[in-house]
Amino acid sequence: MKKIRIADGSFSSIAGKGLIQLTAKINLHSVLHVPNLTCNLLSVSKLCQDSNCRVTFFESHCEFQDQNLGTMIGRARMIDGLYYFDEISSGNKKAQGFSSTSSIPVQDTIMLWHLRLGHPSFAYMKRLFPELFKGMDCSSFQCESCILAKNHCSTYLPKPYQASKPFYIIHSDVWGPSKISTLSGKKWYVTFVDDHTHLCWVYLMYKKSEVEYLFNTMIENQFQTKIGILHSDNGTKYFNEHLGDYLKTKGIHHQSTCRDNP
Repeated sequence: MKKIRIADGSFSSIAGKGLIQLTAKINLHSVLHVPNLTCNLLSVSKLCQDSNCRVTFFESHCEFQDQNLGTMIGRARMIDGLYYFDEISSGNKKAQGFSSTSSIPVQDTIMLWHLRLGHPSFAYMKRLFPELFKGMDCSSFQCESCILAKNHCSTYLPKPYQASKPFYIIHSDVWGPSKISTLSGKKWYVTFVDDHTHLCWVYLMYKKSEVEYLFNTMIENQFQTKIGILHSDNGTKYFNEHLGDYLKTKGIHHQSTCRDNP
């Protein structure tokens, strides 16, 4: 429903007849759009010219009549200072031009205001527009955008740990640079975690490009064993030409996580 303030011949002067609330669709031409206005201003003279009708105000109601024939087009009753447009018979085609029941369905009007007001809940909208929700269940309305916005990421199903041998899977990550360096001037460190034993080794570095050298040293010099899988992120310190060639020659499969994941 629109609350339309009736003016007595121009948009600047407002009559003392109060407000008229029409459940209607009125076609007007050459209208002005003023975004800062809190309500719609409707000129009675403009309405009479476009619809070829006249409006007569009474103490309790106002009437719309055809200018040529003098027949009644519509009637609005005053309730608490507002004029409510009465029901129109289906045979009155001119009156149907005022009626919103022949233009926009109520469901579409509710959804339109739901979008305009920033997707509030329909229960809250029912409190704002009780007349609009007459005879309707607010739980029957659904907004696809609201449903998608409230969805949560699917949780990962717990997967039981499958036993493997030590050093079969090595998880690695690089941290740095630190604002404070060590006594030897190192600001980076790399970690290697064994998936089977959960043992962790930490190596300090001057720069992150030293990952390749430290990885080679850990495998060949200290543990003298073979690694099956290296698990890391997608950083260039792991995905580069030198480390990639080394992993291929040793037959080590390189797995990576998605971006911005732990």
